[in-house]
Amino acid sequence: MRSMAHRSLALSTVYSAILCVLASFLPAQERHDTDMASTVLQVQKNIAALRAKLPNFVCKEQIDMQEVADGKVVKTGQHVSTLVAVRRRQGESDSGFAESREDISATENGKQVKAEGYVPPFGVRGGFAEDLFQSFDESRGKCYDFNLAGREEVRGRTALVVNIQSKADDQQLGPQCAHMAARSTAKVWIDAESLQVVRLQKPTAKSLWFQGPFAKTNGEYLGTSVIEYAPVIINDVKYWLPAEKRVEFVKTKGQRSFAYQIEYSDFHKFDTSIKIVSADLESH
Repeated sequence: MRSMAHRSLALSTVYSAILCVLASFLPAQERHDTDMASTVLQVQKNIAALRAKLPNFVCKEQIDMQEVADGKVVKTGQHVSTLVAVRRRQGESDSGFAESREDISATENGKQVKAEGYVPPFGVRGGFAEDLFQSFDESRGKCYDFNLAGREEVRGRTALVVNIQSKADDQQLGPQCAHMAARSTAKVWIDAESLQVVRLQKPTAKSLWFQGPFAKTNGEYLGTSVIEYAPVIINDVKYWLPAEKRVEFVKTKGQRSFAYQIEYSDFHKFDTSIKIVSADLESH
């Protein structure tokens, strides 16, 4: 009887311990979900403020390209331009800004070539239009699930790593979710202190837009891109904007790939005088 009493007491102690663990876990999980929701909400507010306050601007854009076939580098190129980002008129598009470029210089396999007429592939361009506002647009917040994946150090600062996944029932969530690929997954790094986006890894996407100099290799490509963000001063005001973008296109049938490294620098507010100066420089 005494042995049974001891076993009963031991089991009771185990059950109590399990209940205590469960009781402590559930509130922690609820706190985690609440913290994640509040973090996402603040990031959305930061992005909305950027979208509302960011002026038309110009910056230097340098695109370095490397083409690889059958494991060998077969072509390299560099294109430098003045990128102009101008706010779209209401109703034109929900991307906020339109990009255009004024060519400065270009090289191919290390030799100077004609710069005019270069159009970056879709996915390489878009750093200040499609890429910048989409994932944390307040109107599209319900289209995604946000899950904390951990913490990492980015440029010497602690960042929250968050997985962003489009919801399976996006077609039932309204027209603002209709653009998304089913169950596409992105990843974002958020500065833990400022709650600004410091890195965005976009979902891998199929690309059929390979024309012009790539016409001989037209076909289906899988494109991946990572954008790095950093604080930029324009007219004495700080904005978090793309500083670097890395894009790779890998052909699904064949041993060929294109890797792009894009760097942005020398930001200024856009106005007529800047455009005239740029045109004067290009004419000499």
